[in-house]
Amino acid sequence: GQVVVMGRKTFESIGQPLANRSTIVLSRTQSDIPGVRVVSALGDIDLRVRVVRADLDRRSIDFSLSL
Repeated sequence: GQVVVMGRKTFESIGQPLANRSTIVLSRTQSDIPGVRVVSALGDIDLRVRVVRADLDRRSIDFSLSL
């Protein structure tokens, strides 16, 4: 299946996990959100990811493209 990675604020604006996808939320403040995997850093994600649209700082984008 497809995996979507988003920040906590984006997740809060959507309000729920996206249908038919595994949802990973990046958050330094939340430790548990029902129905999603919460990670505190991109390095905690063990997947190949493709950045489609991101409001991330440059270091985060460079890191995710190098996975």
